[in-house]
Amino acid sequence: MQIIVLLVVHFGEKELDLLQHGRQILGFCPNAQMQFDFPAHISAWRAKGIDLVLGTDAACCNDSMNVQLELRSLASGWSFAVPASREFQNFAASASESDALSLRDHRNRLFEDNQPFSSPNELLATIWSNPGRLHPNLPCGRIAEGLRANLLVLDLAHPVFWPAKNPLRNLALSNITPAIHGLMINGSWRGTPG
Repeated sequence: MQIIVLLVVHFGEKELDLLQHGRQILGFCPNAQMQFDFPAHISAWRAKGIDLVLGTDAACCNDSMNVQLELRSLASGWSFAVPASREFQNFAASASESDALSLRDHRNRLFEDNQPFSSPNELLATIWSNPGRLHPNLPCGRIAEGLRANLLVLDLAHPVFWPAKNPLRNLALSNITPAIHGLMINGSWRGTPG
C-alpha cells in the first residue's frame, strides 16, 4: 500500500472527495499556515475521515521547532474564528442579549466541531501513530525486538508535569523539553541521562 502525504491549505470539497481513506494523509503545520496564508479547514478533513499528520516546518514560524507548540495551536486554533465571525460582529454592534446568545451558540458549535483535537490521544496520534504508518517497511511504532529503538525518558516530577495526573495531556500541551531525562536514538543513548 502506498501512502501519500499532502501538505495543503487550499482544499475544496471536490478535492477532499478524491482522497482515499487510509491511502492519503494530509499534513498540517498550523503556525506556518497562520503566518504565510491561513490555517487549513481541518474539521472538514476530519468529517471526511481523512487522517492528519502534524508538523513544524520551519524555524521562521516556530523558532523553537517545538512540536508541543503546534499541538497547542491544533487544539485551540479554532477559537480565533470566534472574533472573526458574523455573530461576533453582530454582538459587538448591538451588545444585545439575543446577539450574545447567538455568539455563544456559534462558539459552542465551533468547540464541538473541533472537540476531537481537545483529546490528548487524538492530538498525539497526529505525531505518533499517523506518521508511523507513512512507511510500512520502517520498523518503528511500538516497543518490540527488532524495531528501531527511539525512546524519550521524561521526569514526571518536573514542574512542567505538575500535577502529573494526566501525563498525556501534559505531553501534548506543555513544553516538555526541560523535563527530558534521557533520549535514545537508534538504540544509542544521546547525552548524559538527567
